[in-house]
Amino acid sequence: EIDLAVSMGLEAPSSIRARKLLDDRMVCLMRRDHPLARGKLTMERFLAQGHVKVSISPTDMRFVDDVLAERGQRRRIALNVPHWLVVPHVLQGSDLLAVLPRTLADAVQSEKLTARELPFQSKPFAWTMYWHRRHDRSRPSLWLREKVAMAMSAA
Repeated sequence: EIDLAVSMGLEAPSSIRARKLLDDRMVCLMRRDHPLARGKLTMERFLAQGHVKVSISPTDMRFVDDVLAERGQRRRIALNVPHWLVVPHVLQGSDLLAVLPRTLADAVQSEKLTARELPFQSKPFAWTMYWHRRHDRSRPSLWLREKVAMAMSAA
């Protein structure tokens, strides 16, 4: 049973309610001392590097791979990982790149990781909270939705 979900761009039936939480965009995350962290991140340099892809996430396709495919280009996926939270650990010890939402990049940046703008236009998107309409007036559900909305507004 799921009380709520936070995602982007889901097409949901009328029984599912939605509330926009915040706008975001994709960026490139890498090791702070990565060779590409210096100088301009060009398309040529971006495509020549190995990339980490989050296998459970459709965002790579929607915001990176589809954009590149429209240009007749593609990334070199060197590693698929099962979850977003694995990405920072992989990047800290490698020359791989990852494309992820700016809010997540900001949350995981450290003295070891840095985010750079992508060398191409990627359309912005909104993080949205979803829940079933039967929980519209449920006090626990209202409380949880407000807590999530407050946490996301601080992002």
